[in-house]
Amino acid sequence: MCTSVNASEVSGSEKRRMRRIPTSISDVSAEWLRDTLLQSWKEEEVEVVRLEPVKNRHGVLSTNFKAEVRIGTGEEEERRKKLLFGKVLPDRYEKALHVDFVKKMRLDVTEVEAYRAVFRDLIKYEESLFAGSSALSKAVPGFVSGGYELNPDPDRRGFFLLLEDVSDQFEVRDYENGLTPPEVCLALGKLGRFSGLAYCMGAEEGVTDFNQKYGHLNR
Repeated sequence: MCTSVNASEVSGSEKRRMRRIPTSISDVSAEWLRDTLLQSWKEEEVEVVRLEPVKNRHGVLSTNFKAEVRIGTGEEEERRKKLLFGKVLPDRYEKALHVDFVKKMRLDVTEVEAYRAVFRDLIKYEESLFAGSSALSKAVPGFVSGGYELNPDPDRRGFFLLLEDVSDQFEVRDYENGLTPPEVCLALGKLGRFSGLAYCMGAEEGVTDFNQKYGHLNR
């Protein structure tokens, strides 16, 4: 399905639709994605070339989808291609089973703000230390857009997260087989770098409690 729009043609009602937070995968359409990207990227034109759900084989706390979009105007070869990976809350049955856990742990808020703020700040800090280079930026998908609606009614609670799609470069390892010793060491090294960057950034900024710096952690 292909959809494009020029930003100058977006009406007031369409702008309000841009801010709509999906409550399930049924709310995710090419039009919704296009409008959300127009708002996030401030581009003149975005075309949704492909939008498809992804069967989630390893979890039930979200429903995933992938998309291919073209950005800008002109001939096809002149427009920038982007591959996106998206997450929303699961459909009604699985959502009913797990929404209390999502609400209690604030998983929707935490995940969006981790990409929108925490990873962003850590990457900028790492770049300031290493002449613009960041190992963390290569380990974390780029943030595109995200939002949440913390409605007490489970049917109206909403969440979405749009990231650059790097899913084809990784896999979820089978639980029964686990990781090899070298893979365990690699994973611990990545976690250690993340923790070390956070500690050093906090020390330089005089932050002793990240709940103060990132308000979503203190609710």
